[in-house]
Amino acid sequence: MRNILLTILLLTAALHAEPINIVINGVPLKDFVIVAPAEGAVAKTAKSFADRLKQKTEIALPVVAADAPPATHEIVLGVPSRDAAAPQFAYDDIAVYWENGSLHFAGGSRFSIGTAVNWFLNEKLPELLEKPLQIAENERIFSSSAVERDVYMADPTKLPVHWRFSWKPEDAMLQWQTKIDALYRRNPKRPLLIAHRSDARNYPENSIEGIISAYQMGMSGVELDLRFTKDGIGILQHDETLTRMTDFNDLKGKDGLPESAKVEDWTFAQIRKLHLREGRGGPMAALTPYVIPTLEEILTIAKERLFIILDKHPNWRYVEIDGIQSKAKPNYIFPIMQKTGNYTSCLIAFGRLGSSPEKEFTAEQALQVQKYIFEKSGQKPYFLLRGWINKAQTARKYAEHLKKESLTNAGVIINGAFYGERPGMEEATKKLCSDMPDVLFLSWTVNKHPNDNPAGWQRIYDAGIRGFMTDNPIGLLRFIVNDLKTAEVQ
Repeated sequence: MRNILLTILLLTAALHAEPINIVINGVPLKDFVIVAPAEGAVAKTAKSFADRLKQKTEIALPVVAADAPPATHEIVLGVPSRDAAAPQFAYDDIAVYWENGSLHFAGGSRFSIGTAVNWFLNEKLPELLEKPLQIAENERIFSSSAVERDVYMADPTKLPVHWRFSWKPEDAMLQWQTKIDALYRRNPKRPLLIAHRSDARNYPENSIEGIISAYQMGMSGVELDLRFTKDGIGILQHDETLTRMTDFNDLKGKDGLPESAKVEDWTFAQIRKLHLREGRGGPMAALTPYVIPTLEEILTIAKERLFIILDKHPNWRYVEIDGIQSKAKPNYIFPIMQKTGNYTSCLIAFGRLGSSPEKEFTAEQALQVQKYIFEKSGQKPYFLLRGWINKAQTARKYAEHLKKESLTNAGVIINGAFYGERPGMEEATKKLCSDMPDVLFLSWTVNKHPNDNPAGWQRIYDAGIRGFMTDNPIGLLRFIVNDLKTAEVQ
């Protein structure tokens, strides 16, 4: 109802060429200015806030830097010096309140402030269209506090995700059976959607928080990177070293911590003293309160919620079978599956690794892994084996073999289909998908690839591919739900 009212008022305002009249504590919204840091992520949020506010109301507010002279009425985004109380906020804390004639959007991180902005634009603004807003001095009209890790580890829905006021998935997108059906191509409206290294746009890559975020937004699964510590604990970390994604440089050599940056030189207890950096990390990325998770934690969270594609395969093996993955380190995944009771989240998900025989992981070997897990547990794991359009056409060979022999599905990741842009690749992909319409083929558009956008996703879909791996999960979800241009999903 509020969205309908907002649309009606916008149309009315457009016809009269006047902005909508919104009043906060007796002050018209048009008399405010937006104040934010001069540069950085919050500065970008302020500009986006102004742009979206104008789209919704026709009210154009100026955005000024925090070092500008104070205005009579301000909307302040993350500038403690403008705030007489200057409260301290934890990373995920949020508060929106009125003080000294100004409306403050405060929080402990750029994500907290962005969440507050989304709340105001998408939840509060429709109310302001109906009646003026009255706020008492220092009254918090919206607040949210950080949740302890143990709480959302026990119940992933308890994590107040950073995007929660900007996207709402369909209920079916959260259901485990829906994701299984996507692997089997049972419902053409439900492609399989994988978040690369979890939701790294809102949380650190490979973090439990990013994994929970991907689940809550409706993704089918996550691609993660597995390594093992000095004392044999499986953890999530892409790089061989801890430098990019943690505060290693600040803590190395202190209080008995190793000087070495290599994951394998740290025990798990030592690893847990580090904290993750935002997003893709790097020296300029802000530090978060989040810690590096274990595979055991991931499998516990993912059980009957998410599929997992594990990478960094030279560091681990699925099961202990002679001659399979013999060039990888003997760090076995199956005992962790047993401990968590989760045998179905981990997709058997890689194949040909190179041209030499010792780097092969064929469909025959993958089927042996599946049989081993089934015989030991009574559970049947699923496939997204990696195959190639070129390099002996293993994508087709693997799919054909799995269709005949698999206890479950015959899914294949097509390496290079829309990644290397090799001549003839797209045509070969279309033929493969046309020849085998009941097989789930997946391609990826990650690492700033030019196809990781609606135009690229449409092109991939038009080729017949029904599995996507992306660095932009909410963007892909919106595309699938709202924008996909094909009669099949209308």
